Amino acid sequence: MERSARLGSLLPYRKAAEVMAEFLPIKPTESFVTLRHRTLKLGERLHEKACERA
Repeated sequence: MERSARLGSLLPYRKAAEVMAEFLPIKPTESFVTLRHRTLKLGERLHEKACERA
């Protein structure tokens, strides 16, 4: 999950899904929408941790 979120933050979601499918054994249902959700969820978690530290 973390890898897909990181790729989603570096590339357009659709391209990140293509790269993941090419190099990793992922489910065929893995889509750019899933990557977008994971990336946003990870961003929320990082934001919450940053707020806790401040």
